[in-house]
Amino acid sequence: MVLVEVAGDITESIQLLSVKATKGKNAGSFFFSVPDQSAVTVKNTGNGFSQPFGRVSVTGMNNKEVYSYELNNKDPRGNILPDSTRVFRDELKNIKNPGRYKVTANISHGSGGQVLTVQSTFWYVPVWLLVTILVIIVGLVVLAYVFYRTRLNRQLRHHRR
Repeated sequence: MVLVEVAGDITESIQLLSVKATKGKNAGSFFFSVPDQSAVTVKNTGNGFSQPFGRVSVTGMNNKEVYSYELNNKDPRGNILPDSTRVFRDELKNIKNPGRYKVTANISHGSGGQVLTVQSTFWYVPVWLLVTILVIIVGLVVLAYVFYRTRLNRQLRHHRR
């Protein structure tokens, strides 16, 4: 396919619809295994083709950046045709620790005058951590029950005397 720009009134306009973390093709905000991709959805609202570009970053709970990449960083850049939407998928890396992460996309197009920003958050909680928390909670409940029964038995023995 060859894209040709013709003379006339060209309106350059995009909307940055969303940025999401995904595991395979499944987007979400809670993951039991490390998400492996980001999905940035951009809509071309102009009447000419658009080649968005920009930076996508991932920060952890301490607001420290754990990973970043340049969106649509290839030669030639990928296009979005007028009145259509495109999802740019890229690999995510360095998500190792359990916790809350924030994905931020700062995207521009054309001459780069306007920068659009969108954010989303997701939680990474591995199964081993959930099992550990569950075991601790069950252990605390059992200890509380044993403590309660021991005190109750002592009080009953004390009242019988």
